Amino acid sequence: MERLNDKWTVVLIVVLLVVFTASIGVAGYTFIYKDVMKNLNAAELAKKQVKESRPKIVKKHKKKKTVKTGAVKKEYRNILEANASGIKGYTWQQKSGGVKNVSIVDINGDGTKELFFMSRDSGGEGNAHLNIYTVSNGRAQKLSYSMSNIDRAGKVTSDGSGLSDFNAASGVRYIVYLNKNSGNLCIYKVFGDTYQDSYVEEYGTANGLVSRKHLFNHYSDMDSADDYYINKKRVRAAEGRRAFAEARNGVGTIIMACDSAWKGVSAAGNMAMSYSQAMQALSRMD
Repeated sequence: MERLNDKWTVVLIVVLLVVFTASIGVAGYTFIYKDVMKNLNAAELAKKQVKESRPKIVKKHKKKKTVKTGAVKKEYRNILEANASGIKGYTWQQKSGGVKNVSIVDINGDGTKELFFMSRDSGGEGNAHLNIYTVSNGRAQKLSYSMSNIDRAGKVTSDGSGLSDFNAASGVRYIVYLNKNSGNLCIYKVFGDTYQDSYVEEYGTANGLVSRKHLFNHYSDMDSADDYYINKKRVRAAEGRRAFAEARNGVGTIIMACDSAWKGVSAAGNMAMSYSQAMQALSRMD
């Protein structure tokens, strides 16, 4: 019986030793883990303090390169003087106070204003075109642009001379404006009597003048036509009317316009000036 008791005593001692050893191991591992984490946190804190102590580098944004006002004034005065005869010869859109067919407006927000003017064609009896100039690297550059035309048969042609006006009974009525929603340059024109052809051409201005959208409507009392095209493709009348309404509602800064050019659009705030007013404005330009 004593041997049995001794046996179980030995077993109990062994078990206690195992439990004690395991406890010491766990405690040791716990201590080591805490010590390691403490050291890691201390290292991260030291790294953060070093980073915060360094002087902050402020990134400088490059300013847009703008053309000096003096160069703009000089170049545009030269352009207007060279085209004075054609500008002053454009008289059939006469208004009270004289024809206002010159405008100076920044169309792309780069700080350099563009020059717009309607000029009678040399030797032309009654034709005129809209000319657009900008100044780049101190020199005036003419901006080329086209207006797409669609005849009654749906044939598309492109007029590389841009907006044209002719002295006729019905004549051409137009509005040159900036779309207040897209910021793009837009030209609306309409002509006709018993029929009417209406156009809206929208141009992106980031790199020159690139046509972005084209609207066309042919309306005629003679054959009850009411045809619409968007980007030179025939569309349903409802879609076409909606597109024209959106374009009309987008009229923002009016660069140049005829009176009563677009039903529902006021020409109030028209930026256009006479030749003499434009020359004076250039002399005052800051």
